[in-house]
Amino acid sequence: MLDDARTGGSAPILILDDVFAELDVQRRRKLAAIVSGAEQVLVTAAVDDDIPVELAGRRVRVVPGGIDEREDR
Repeated sequence: MLDDARTGGSAPILILDDVFAELDVQRRRKLAAIVSGAEQVLVTAAVDDDIPVELAGRRVRVVPGGIDEREDR
């Protein structure tokens, strides 16, 4: 891990727990633009479509009994 002078150590992990569900499309895009520069972002969402397309990255779907990491969603 790289040191981050702003935090005095490693780059933090930014966790957004289902925040996009509470925002309209314009605010979702603004928040996505703000956090897209972060080193590590973990986003949870109950609905896939709530996550703006601007937040590209690995997606993991939690399903009964495990996870689904298919790329064709």
